[in-house]
This record gives sequence, C-alpha cells and structure tokens, in this order.
Amino acid sequence: MFDPPAELHQRFDQAPPANVTSKAWGREHAMLIGGKERSSKDKFEVTESDQPRLAAGRVPAGRSRPTVDAPPSPPAHAAWPAWAATPWQERVRLLRRAAQ
Repeated sequence: MFDPPAELHQRFDQAPPANVTSKAWGREHAMLIGGKERSSKDKFEVTESDQPRLAAGRVPAGRSRPTVDAPPSPPAHAAWPAWAATPWQERVRLLRRAAQ
C-alpha cells in the first residue's frame, strides 16, 4: 500500500498492542500483598509507552499505609533468611509468577 487511506492510520492508532491479552486490557488490577489481592482508595491509570492514549488498566496506588487495605507486614530484612535459603530455581519460579 503506497498511499493508505487516513482511516487505516486512525484505526491502527486506536488498536491495543498485540502483546496484551483481551482479558487484562483496560481492567482494574489489584496489588498482591501477603498472598492476597488488595486495593487502595487511590488509583492511577497505566498506559502503553508506544500508545499513551490507550489505557492498559487501572492499578491501586500503594503510597501510604492508611490508603491500603492490608495488614502490616514485617520489614524486608526479616524475610531475608527464608529467601536466602530458597533454591534459585524456586526464586526464578516465584519471580516469573510475580511478573505475570
């Protein structure tokens, strides 16, 4: 197509990226704290870097303790011994799960 119609460009710009699943696109996502999904009163919109006009979803802003519906958690250094004792294969599995 040497001279595509303007409508083609408009429709292309409005389409969600191909790497986003339709189930996750545009929905509200929770934080995972202590193995449970948690929310917050404050939320913000996440956009795709290559298509900033499209909202990828809304996520809770976990800025301060009063805004988050979660029990207090121990300091990170308290979790270090268990993490250090975890085999690297299990750490990779957990990090991949968190990335999903």
